[in-house]
Parts: sequence; structure tokens; C-alpha cells
Amino acid sequence: MPSVYDAENFSGRVSLAASYISQRHDSSRAFDACFEMYDGHAVSVALYRRAQKDLHGPLAANLWRYLRQDIIEPRAAENAHRKNLTAWARELRAEGEREMAVIRAEMEARNAARREA
Repeated sequence: MPSVYDAENFSGRVSLAASYISQRHDSSRAFDACFEMYDGHAVSVALYRRAQKDLHGPLAANLWRYLRQDIIEPRAAENAHRKNLTAWARELRAEGEREMAVIRAEMEARNAARREA
């Protein structure tokens, strides 16, 4: 079974987060990782959509104990046109990785300049 630490395991991370929320588990490193692969927006929208399918189920009942309703509902509305959340998650991860590469390069340049000074 793929790990939640595998960035390509979007559906597995959504399922793990849904399980934690539905069962009201305490947060854990694995739960946090579900949102930390640069695609947390897509994970939260996927959880919201699942909860909307069963408004009386445990996921819907507990969702706002874990996520911020004032952030997630507008994000879900803004992205209602997205049918393939896995593809969006992949786009978000690529964007996040590009941004981190820029930050790393800037840090390396600053460190090199300090060493030369």
C-alpha cells in the first residue's frame, strides 16, 4: 500500500484524512502529512466534497473540528469547476516544488555570498 508520504498518493492521503476526521482521531504526523505535499488545498476540497455527499455521516459531522470552514467552503466554491482533483493536486505539487526550488536557490546564493565576504 502506498505511503501517505508518497506525494503521488493523493487518494490515499485523502482517505487517511477522512478516516481520522470521521473517527475523531487525534492529529498525528501521518495526518498532518496528508496536507503537506503542496496540495493541501486539493485534499481539503476533496474532504469537503466527500462530506457533502453524506451530510449526516461522521465525516461531515466532524469536518469543522479539523478544518476551517471559513477557508474551505470558499475554496471549494472557487474550485467547483475542477472535476479531477488528482490532476489539480499534481499541478499544485509542481507549483509548490518550483517555488521551493527558487527559495533554495536564493538561500544558496546568499550563503555563497556570505562565504565569499
